[in-house]
Amino acid sequence: MTTRLTLWGTKGRMYVDRQECQVYLRDTATIPTGYEPGWNVRYTTELTEPVQFFLRGEEYSAQIDSFISQIKEERIDHVNDFASAAATDKVIAMMVLDAQKGASTAASTEQTKPTDGRRRAKQARRHRRRSGLLSRLMARVGS
Repeated sequence: MTTRLTLWGTKGRMYVDRQECQVYLRDTATIPTGYEPGWNVRYTTELTEPVQFFLRGEEYSAQIDSFISQIKEERIDHVNDFASAAATDKVIAMMVLDAQKGASTAASTEQTKPTDGRRRAKQARRHRRRSGLLSRLMARVGS
């Protein structure tokens, strides 16, 4: 399974996955240092700080490397403290609650006329198919 994020803009586009960032910059774009008009590819290993060891992915290695450095240097100024962990847990809990409510859009909050059961079920299936973020993004591709 691959997770890929695609961004489109008036001055280019970007494809990002866990291994690389592909950036297309049009001639009209402000070109960052180290990039040029057209396609540019950067691997995630080029975009992160090097770590002292590798443990199932650069991001995990960087987290553990940072944790060990904090202990060795007796520092507590790291960005990931208990307060940020609590905030992360709260966001995750909110996402779970929202998911348990089911799919919703601005249109679904409006008052609708009662319909028979089969029609309502068909509308719900159609709504679920197009209510996800990926579905909404992909719908715009064809537009």
